Amino acid sequence: MRMTEKKIYALTDSQSLLRWAENSSIEKRETQQTNVLSFYFKVAENADVKALEKAFNHVLQINDALRLRIFRKKGKLFQYFEEHTPVSLITREIENGSEAFRKFCDAFYQHRIPWFNSPLYYAEIARFGSGAALVMRFHHACVDGYSISLILRQIEKYYDLYKQAEALPEEKTYSVTKYFEREEAYNASEQHTIDRDFWKYAFNHQRSYRYPAGYRANKGACSREQLEIEPELYAKLLAFCRKRKCSTQAAIMAFCALTTYIITGKDNFCFYTLSHGRPIPALRKTVGCMMNTVPVFFDMDKSLPVGEFAEKSYMEYLDYLSHGRFAMGEMVPLTFKESFRNFLNFNHGWFLFGSLEIYNTMQNSHYEAGIISYPNIAHQFYCALMEIGNEKAVIDLRYQIRKFKAEKIRHILAVFHKVLELAAEDPSLSIETLKQKVITEMK
Repeated sequence: MRMTEKKIYALTDSQSLLRWAENSSIEKRETQQTNVLSFYFKVAENADVKALEKAFNHVLQINDALRLRIFRKKGKLFQYFEEHTPVSLITREIENGSEAFRKFCDAFYQHRIPWFNSPLYYAEIARFGSGAALVMRFHHACVDGYSISLILRQIEKYYDLYKQAEALPEEKTYSVTKYFEREEAYNASEQHTIDRDFWKYAFNHQRSYRYPAGYRANKGACSREQLEIEPELYAKLLAFCRKRKCSTQAAIMAFCALTTYIITGKDNFCFYTLSHGRPIPALRKTVGCMMNTVPVFFDMDKSLPVGEFAEKSYMEYLDYLSHGRFAMGEMVPLTFKESFRNFLNFNHGWFLFGSLEIYNTMQNSHYEAGIISYPNIAHQFYCALMEIGNEKAVIDLRYQIRKFKAEKIRHILAVFHKVLELAAEDPSLSIETLKQKVITEMK
């Protein structure tokens, strides 16, 4: 079938933002790399390499998003689905041991995946002793972070079936075309006009947000620190959220805002949060690029009790989220008081990601799975919440080493932990009282 006979789709808003961010970046090479998600699925011993390859091919077959091809026509970008043809994966022999596998992943990370007229994935198998690992790279244009979890669960399921030579069960598959159709309907709707007016008003009537600095951060070597929210404190956090009827992500975001205020004294700033953009159950089972960036503005009312602040922040977050899709695509070229370009390239606050489902997937797997981390990040730092079952959570803070020293990042996390402790223990504390107690107890 010729390409002209295939169903053609425009890029979604989320894909458009990825392309725009790459084109506007000073360091395109680094942006091109961070627009690719890399991860692995490892069988420590008695691995069946053929079963791994078959499982990968089956995942390609059932997820049409992974078979997208993007092409340019008259200056515009479009996409279509390529029919599935089984691929043969390169198998490389490496030494057994974590260091050899890390070096393999570092080399694998350098493999580039172009936007146009090319598969949006690449995979190899590393074999070591009796073990093996399927290592994968997918362009962000066809997957998001939530998709990684779906893919890894599928690979585990189909690897076990192929290894045991069992027949694959018939099951329903989910097509990303439903998302494309929803996007098209939205862009032609009255709601699109309402959202456009909402974002114009939001950007034109904001205060001038100036935290943390205002220097462009298009490239920087990455380091990381992590903070575990231990089970007892995590249980208090969940109880706090239930009482205030707010999500864990929104509560964490509110505590990040309190931390920012305590450390910097700034009472107005903007955070970015990512949601996975799946508003209906079918899409929660669908692989694809459906991320949704939502800027949330904070103006701190110092007399407000912490519990009310979290609840108020959550309601405002829902308001922004309900209009959030417009933050992705067509809003980009508009020249507001503070343009979206500045908000994206200047880090005015924490880059806060939603709960990373992949960590639950990894914890519950019979095998080892993991993300191959970026060596560079295109913003100063971001904060990710990783919920591990219902037992605990981990705050993962990645940052540019040319912008921040490790001790400063550790101090931020220590203040955040103290904020969480005090706020969860006594939500009636005012923001200003909380600040003074944190300062006093951390002397």
